[in-house]
Amino acid sequence: MLRSMTKYPPLVTTVMIGLLMAVFLSGNSLAIVVKGEDRVHISNLHEIDDDLYAFGEYITIDGRIEGDICAASYEISTNGFTGGSQNIFAYEYRHTGKADGSIRATGYDITIDGFIGRSLLAAGNTVRLNQGSVVSNNVNISSNIAMVAGTIAGKLDFQGNKLYLSGSVNGNVTIEAKKVFLTSPCVINGDLEYCCSEMEIDLDTLQGVTIVGELRRIEPKVAIVEDDAAGSPEPSVMTFSMVLAAFLFGLIIMGVFGKYVEASVYQLKTRFAVATATGFVALMALAMAAVFLVIALIVFLIGWATVSSSAAPLGSLMLVFSILAIPILSFATVSGGLVAFTGQIVVAVLIGFGLVRIFKKKPAPIGRFQLLIGLIIMFGLYPLPFVGVLFYFCACAIGGGGLICGIRSHYQRDVSSQCAPESDQPAPPEPPQ
Repeated sequence: MLRSMTKYPPLVTTVMIGLLMAVFLSGNSLAIVVKGEDRVHISNLHEIDDDLYAFGEYITIDGRIEGDICAASYEISTNGFTGGSQNIFAYEYRHTGKADGSIRATGYDITIDGFIGRSLLAAGNTVRLNQGSVVSNNVNISSNIAMVAGTIAGKLDFQGNKLYLSGSVNGNVTIEAKKVFLTSPCVINGDLEYCCSEMEIDLDTLQGVTIVGELRRIEPKVAIVEDDAAGSPEPSVMTFSMVLAAFLFGLIIMGVFGKYVEASVYQLKTRFAVATATGFVALMALAMAAVFLVIALIVFLIGWATVSSSAAPLGSLMLVFSILAIPILSFATVSGGLVAFTGQIVVAVLIGFGLVRIFKKKPAPIGRFQLLIGLIIMFGLYPLPFVGVLFYFCACAIGGGGLICGIRSHYQRDVSSQCAPESDQPAPPEPPQ
């Protein structure tokens, strides 16, 4: 059975870039209020006349924000008033308040119960527009499952696996999905274009559903592939999972080897050229180690095949060489890969630290907030064609070089402090009791 590939990565990238544009452009006309704590709570007694940038584990906004909101957290709830737009990155996000601008959200679970004055752009595993929610313009959803029971004044575009539509859409509806469920009291005042791989929509079976415009089946916008990949995770979910996995790995690294991470970031800030050169040399060494590892495995197989033949001495020599080389090359390859992956953590911390420093004269010490911001930026750029791949390798190389230089400099300081001669001056006498 054939299954159409939906265009998740471009939409996820659009949401990510929207967050970045909000970070860089919103401050041109308004001042900025930055909140970075484990739990950020803006009560209903608070009113902020500027943009709000919040980073933490749990963020609850019950007050009035006249500007934009840019927030990254595990769980975010916006229950108050937002005069501008909301740019959200969270595992769980719920909007029950009023936003005069647009909402751009990336997360695992996104729920809209309130009012949105402009458009909604959402990417995640599950997206809900519950009954009573209102979007005054267009809605673009990319998710595994979407349940739309609210009111949409503009058009609806959906790309994903399953769509449950029971709300009201004043414009056209475009659906590219595996399954679509239209249930009463669904009202579509425009045309309905759909591309469903496992079902046809028959107006005679839609009890209580009103479609004012035309009903058209469309071809997939991108090439179709075999259903072998049907069980693979959706790209939007995969992107979020990669960010979350990198964030958790970064927390472990910073918790266990925090002093080395700080030293690595310092090396990138003060000796960027040296760290970059070191990183690219290490990346070349990693590639060579991987190539030689493959060669050693081939030599092992050949030696194993010839050890019982007339070329037994040569086969034995090949086995000795490969058995000695495989563990060494395996260790070098795994260590190099770990350094390259950890290098992304170092680059993410540096990016987040620099970004926070733009808006805050005295930023907090290097920590998880800077790491999360940096990872959002990096994984937002990775899906871009050509540029994303180049940025990925540069991040691995530059961060890995900074990590190597940081470990080396920190080790040298430890050795110097241990080998430093003790002072010949006698200790001062103790004060009389």
